[in-house]
Amino acid sequence: MKQCVAETPRAEYGGGIIINPAFDHSIDGWTVFGNGAIVERISNAGNRFIVSRNRTQPSDSFSQKVQPKKGMLYSFTAWFQLSEVSDTV
Repeated sequence: MKQCVAETPRAEYGGGIIINPAFDHSIDGWTVFGNGAIVERISNAGNRFIVSRNRTQPSDSFSQKVQPKKGMLYSFTAWFQLSEVSDTV
């Protein structure tokens, strides 16, 4: 089993087409997908992250619409952590 990192790397290229990728401005640019609510949290190490709360379906989460351009190359990296009490993957 891999260990969680204490500090996640910053987004490459200044974040590209994702708005507010490091949650420097709370959850601006992110929307609820499905039901429930989303909130920003800050870990003891100072990492900012987003949490889906009050979910009623496994797919209830958060999203952001992106507009890729034809002929451009994109990369996507994300760091995920499921709580130990979660049975939803």
